[in-house]
Amino acid sequence: RALYESIPSVRRALDSLPDEAAPGLKEVMFSGREDKLFPPVNSPVPSMFFEVTVALSLSVARALREEGAVPDCAAGRSVGEFSAFAFSGVIPSGFCFSVVQEFSRLGQRNCIGRPSLLVTVYGAGRRQLEIACARLAVRGRVCEVVNFYTRLNAGVVGMDAALAAPFRALLPRRTKVKPCREVG
Repeated sequence: RALYESIPSVRRALDSLPDEAAPGLKEVMFSGREDKLFPPVNSPVPSMFFEVTVALSLSVARALREEGAVPDCAAGRSVGEFSAFAFSGVIPSGFCFSVVQEFSRLGQRNCIGRPSLLVTVYGAGRRQLEIACARLAVRGRVCEVVNFYTRLNAGVVGMDAALAAPFRALLPRRTKVKPCREVG
């Protein structure tokens, strides 16, 4: 909200979101209920978090361009890649919002069909996580090592918070295992 209220070029960009953006997106950004951004895992309603992220990143990028900043390249991470594509003109902004909405819809559908949990692991190396995941796989669990932001994580299909203890037992003592809110 502070960017919107204090930087006219950000306000102009957010006020002129493409038609493909979800109705009421700006209101969700500023005063929406948390369950709109992060619906429960078992909800068929897709998250608006990604769309909010795209709207904000495109608005800030356009404001910077309006101020004379001209990037040599554009890059993003996760849905930020779609923002980068749209900002650089590779895809239209409206198409960017449509893709992100579909990404959210499919992600939520997959969470319902195959519940999973992202477990952040502190103090373990990649090899240790690979071994722990392999041991869980022998027990019939699908487990993979993932990098989520700057931490090593393990994504375990079908894992709930109660299963964090057996996973923790597979790792060295100095590790800390924390089930995260992120799913899918």
